Amino acid sequence: MATPTIQVVRATYGGVEITDQGVFDRIQDAISKRQPFQVTPANLIPDPKVGVVKYAVIDWRESYTGPLLRATAKDFDYLFFNYYVTYVNYGTFAVQASPEVYARLNTALWAPRQQGGAPALIVLNNQNLGGDPKYLTPKVGIIEIRNASGAFEQKTFTENANFPLP
Repeated sequence: MATPTIQVVRATYGGVEITDQGVFDRIQDAISKRQPFQVTPANLIPDPKVGVVKYAVIDWRESYTGPLLRATAKDFDYLFFNYYVTYVNYGTFAVQASPEVYARLNTALWAPRQQGGAPALIVLNNQNLGGDPKYLTPKVGIIEIRNASGAFEQKTFTENANFPLP
């Protein structure tokens, strides 16, 4: 399997834009090696808001033409780059430029790992998937997840059903 061309497009921490190339390189390395990355001031930038819970937001692509992926995590949680959503198709529409869709799905996917609980359920509908590509038509879709070994797991879903994330 070819190694993806990882490109970190944007990163913020506590709402502050990260511009340090060294931080981008560490994030890119974690994604490429499929390793978790802990959100801490030491791993990102000096604490922009001491005493306030902050979130890191990372946008990246696995190829120059691939969807814009997004992951978010709060202070001292992990960005689980060893297990994340890489592709969403909803009603035959490939979700390419809606990183907030990937953020919602990855947050739901990672919640059990953050909290040590059971796999999450998410309702896959127009609201969670960025709009209605086929108005008044029941839709099916596909979610693709890259696992720790680098292989892809494809899951098919039906609109408005409770979808168990693995």
